[in-house]
Amino acid sequence: MHAELDRLLIDAGLISKQQLEKAQKPLKRNGESIGRRLIKMGYIAQETLARFIAKQYNLPFVHLDKLEIDRDAIKLISYEVAQKFVLIPIYKTEKDISIAFSDPMDAATINSIEFMTGLFVIPFAARESEIKKAITKYYVPHNKPADIRKNKQ
Repeated sequence: MHAELDRLLIDAGLISKQQLEKAQKPLKRNGESIGRRLIKMGYIAQETLARFIAKQYNLPFVHLDKLEIDRDAIKLISYEVAQKFVLIPIYKTEKDISIAFSDPMDAATINSIEFMTGLFVIPFAARESEIKKAITKYYVPHNKPADIRKNKQ
């Protein structure tokens, strides 16, 4: 999350300056994002934060539980990338790929994905828990072909 967004959350009355300061203290040690810390500490709900980011930056908000994800889009982003950056591809066309992010303002990740795929990224905001659930549902990193055969017997 960005310093500007920190200020916007305070200005909107969604968190207090004291809550932000408390959430920032452990960040220096563990590298966790401020958004995740605010959520973990109970200062803001995932959906509230995701919808606020979407509104502030004029991005669409998506409920992944209510969406059928395009499996061709999934194939373009590795499980490792999806897991590391907490994102899930949701749809692709010839020229672009729509991706739900927990941090849709992460320009470096968006640029990397555009370079990797050769497609323009259309960012969507979504709840982190829904993204993680979708990653588990659509990526099967633990099953090797031998494991799949065992499960079918």
